[in-house]
Amino acid sequence: MIDYAFYPENELEFPLKDDIKILSNPNEQTFIANSQKLNPIIYAPEINFYMKNSKDTIPSKIENIYILYKIRDTIYENAKYNEYQKNVNNRLLIIGTKEKIEKLPELEEFDIYYSLPEWIENIKGTIGNLNFLINKEDTEIELEVDQAIWFKAPQKAYLQAGIVDPEKIGIEKAVEIIKRRIGTYEYKNYITYDKNICQFHKRVLKETCTNCVDVCPTNAITKNDEFELVFSHTD
Repeated sequence: MIDYAFYPENELEFPLKDDIKILSNPNEQTFIANSQKLNPIIYAPEINFYMKNSKDTIPSKIENIYILYKIRDTIYENAKYNEYQKNVNNRLLIIGTKEKIEKLPELEEFDIYYSLPEWIENIKGTIGNLNFLINKEDTEIELEVDQAIWFKAPQKAYLQAGIVDPEKIGIEKAVEIIKRRIGTYEYKNYITYDKNICQFHKRVLKETCTNCVDVCPTNAITKNDEFELVFSHTD
């Protein structure tokens, strides 16, 4: 894995420190990077903002860009988290038109199901137990799979972990990701939550606050009928 990676959108006007590797090929695994095109564990957009807007001297820019990487690294290393593992089996749902699906290579290691995009009515769960409600010719089918490939996926597909879109990242990358995830999927939980100060927890007489649920861009935070917040460690 490459610890510090930089993806140049334009030609660089000055060099970077030796610890920062300049990459234009997204196939290598990266830890911290300035671009999501490199599929990093930690995305650091502040690097791009600094480079675009800073009026520092070139030596200062070189040093400060390196410091921005180090800050991200330090935050990660000192974060409070718990480590988890989850089994991901080979059940795969492929969603797309016939023309799109035919572009995929053979996926012999998977137990594959197919669906047209318009058949998908609802999605729940996360990687390892994605639950799709499929309506095919007025017949509802509940299907549980471990992962899904969804061509031209709608926004709701990005609320769950375990779904990849070849239209966004390319077929080769999508296939590489789903193959890599089979087996034991390891992840970390960085959630720090104190129910004693939560303005939603057990306030049965009046719902006063669900701001975290409303602003969360995925399904990582939801609420149940018992007036409790429910956290997904993988979303």
